[in-house]
Order: sequence, then C-alpha cells, then structure tokens
Amino acid sequence: MEKKKRWIKQKLAIQNDALKVQPKQFINGELFCYLGENYPLKVESGSYPDLKFQQEKLIAYVRDISANNAPAIKQMLIKWYQQKAEIILQERTKKYSEVIGVTPSKITIKTFKARWGSCSIRREIQYNWKIIMAPKHIIDYLVVHELCHIRHHNHSPLYWKTVAKYHPEYKECKIWLKNNASLLDI
Repeated sequence: MEKKKRWIKQKLAIQNDALKVQPKQFINGELFCYLGENYPLKVESGSYPDLKFQQEKLIAYVRDISANNAPAIKQMLIKWYQQKAEIILQERTKKYSEVIGVTPSKITIKTFKARWGSCSIRREIQYNWKIIMAPKHIIDYLVVHELCHIRHHNHSPLYWKTVAKYHPEYKECKIWLKNNASLLDI
C-alpha cells in the first residue's frame, strides 16, 4: 500500500470531486450540457409531453405544469440525448472511418455505467450516449479511439501511435474524460 499511496490518494480525490455533483432536479433554469455547452431547461405547459431545443434552450413541454414532472422530464431528456447521440456519432464515425481507412460493421448507442465505448473483434462499435454532453473534440477522440481498435484490438504502443496520428491531443482528451466523467450524467 505504501508504494501505491500517491495513486490511491489521486483516485480518492477524483472520487470525492465526483461526489460533489448535485443531482438534477429537472426544473426551470437548471443547466444541461450538450456538445460541451450548458443550456437552461425551460418547463412549459403543452398538450403532450415533448422536448425541443430552441433558441439556445431545452424546452420541456408537460401537461400539468404544477405536478412533479421531474421523472417525465428526465426520460424526455434521455430520449433526446440518445437521438442526438445516434445522429452525431454516426456522422463522426463515418467521417473518421474514411480518414482512418476502416469500416465498422455496426454502430450502436447504449447506456454504460463505466465506459464510453467499445469495439468488438467483429468491428461492432458501441458508444455511450452520455458522451454527447462532452465537447466536440472529446467526442471525436472517442470515435477515433474506437475506430483505431479495428486495426489494433488492444492498447499497445502501436495502438496509441495510431490514435495520435488521427487525434494528436488524445492524452488531454483522456484526462478530460477522467476528470469530467461525473459531469456527463443526468
């Protein structure tokens, strides 16, 4: 334990910082991140539940504005984020696939607790939809990271050299994800 003392302290500090994130309440004015930018939530009355992104706001329409709408708004936000993640991650994967010269056999959007993505030996890539809250360069890093696994299904020095070729700032992105993972949740 003495040899790992510094590492343990680092991990505990990161975990402690993560615990400071306040749970969302899904109320007017609360900020939600999308592509690295914070946007306020506006709750309005509507004839049916819906969520729209308009005029730099996330607008949640609910039937009864006086009711506790937090669970419904949370589900609407998750669905909205998943739809946006599907579009943007497909688009970014297509772009970087052409640049890197690899082709995934399948791309799916999932919910993971402790990972941002994965690439199977069958070239099937899975992304965590929560990455859509991160800045664009972080999303691009994740896409490059997973696509490079099609060439090198490991984290060898050759793999990281390939990642660096297509995303030179990958080390900073890895650190950003470690330090900010707790912020990419609702």
